[in-house]
Amino acid sequence: MLGELLAATEPAAALEAFSRALTLHSQQQREVLLRNEARAAQRAAVDAAGDDAAQLDGSVEDDEPVPVVPAKLLNNTAVLMYRAGAIGEAMALMNEAEQSIKADPSKATALQTISMAYNMARLQEATGDLKNAQHMYRNLVQQFPGYIDCYLRLSAMAKAAGAMAEAQHWAAQATQQAGGHVDAQAMLATLHMERGDLNAARECVGKVGAEGSKDPYMLLTHANVVMAALPADKSARSPADKTRRDHIYKALNIYREVLKQQPDNIYAVNGLGTCLAELGHMAAAKQAFDEVMRASAKAKGFVRLPETYVNLGNLWLARQQYNDALIMYEHASKLHNHKNAQVGGAAYHASGAAQAFVLCCLLDAVEYALLL
Repeated sequence: MLGELLAATEPAAALEAFSRALTLHSQQQREVLLRNEARAAQRAAVDAAGDDAAQLDGSVEDDEPVPVVPAKLLNNTAVLMYRAGAIGEAMALMNEAEQSIKADPSKATALQTISMAYNMARLQEATGDLKNAQHMYRNLVQQFPGYIDCYLRLSAMAKAAGAMAEAQHWAAQATQQAGGHVDAQAMLATLHMERGDLNAARECVGKVGAEGSKDPYMLLTHANVVMAALPADKSARSPADKTRRDHIYKALNIYREVLKQQPDNIYAVNGLGTCLAELGHMAAAKQAFDEVMRASAKAKGFVRLPETYVNLGNLWLARQQYNDALIMYEHASKLHNHKNAQVGGAAYHASGAAQAFVLCCLLDAVEYALLL
């Protein structure tokens, strides 16, 4: 199916393809229902004719079975609707998917049923029904202890609620499952970093080994930890400070490594822009942030990065363009207040790979700025 081919790289186009497929299925259902209604009218006419029924032409065919929309199609469309921020529409589609499975259980595999349960939990979480979402995640963990994403969602939910100890507990549980080492260590590193324990965060980064250290999510986490270690006192914030510059260059090179693997990763572009701003290359930094904004707009809701608005606001503030800075901060505030519990440390992974396009000239601008 075209939608499945596009889902990973072009979610907006995939959503359009899935929506067209749903429209065709709905049209087919309506046509069958209309034909069945005509048959029902014929049968009613025959019954009303009584003894004169023989005078009616032709025989009445049996009703056609009304086709069931595939649960897989409904589920996939719901996931993309959810990623685009259309939570209500996504929930309606997931409910329809559940009804589709009940109508024809043979059409869904066990794996699809499990995935749908997880997706429903994500939607419950997104709509603010956190208690039910947590209950669903816990049930999935009990039934399938290797379901890493459930541990990470429980960790992210606990973090959003301010229960950092519980958040670390679930992330630590995930590290004990096969295949969850890198993602869980990245989550733990983020949790340690946000409570100021940079040594513990570095230990998490170091535990993933050579192979895990190349994972884009872990690379982003590593770069963020490096940037978090920058001196906060104003006396050490001069771009001329060598130790500080070394930190920034280290983080910048890590962000660039992510972009070598994923040229469309706007989280790395945003981090790269932050590094350039810290180094004093304001024009190049603004180009990076502008590219993130354009990519976010092109993604049609599939990528939200409020931090970019904050970064642009900081740039305008540094230039004493206060009205422009205020507009950026207001945009960031609106996005942060969006009713969605997806504020955990795994924003890049829960979303999957960021879908946007980064212009080649951006990296050229970075190279030029660093030569100044």
